[in-house]
Parts: sequence; C-alpha cells; structure tokens
Amino acid sequence: MNRGIICCGCFFAALLGFPILWGMIGVVLPEKVFCFPFWLTSVVWNGEDGNGGISRLWG
Repeated sequence: MNRGIICCGCFFAALLGFPILWGMIGVVLPEKVFCFPFWLTSVVWNGEDGNGGISRLWG
C-alpha cells in the first residue's frame, strides 16, 4: 500500500475531525475560549479596526 495515500488520508481525517471535536468540547468551554478561533480569523482577515488585514490585499 502507498504510504503517501495513507498519510494523506490521516491528515484529512484529522482536518475534518477537528471541527467536530471542537464543537463537542465547546459545550463545556467558556464562551470566550470557544469563540477565540473565530475572533482570530476575523482579526487576521479584517484587521483590528475592521479596515485592513489580509482582505486589503484584494481591494
């Protein structure tokens, strides 16, 4: 069996499993901890002031 296919399959299983796991443990996490990845993504995309960040690169 090709090791590349097995490794790639494990990577995608972990990639798909992380949001499911995050949702399951989110029930017991405080709201600030649960929302941190969403906040971080929005700050990187839009910048802290809402004008800038990565989205500025595309106009």
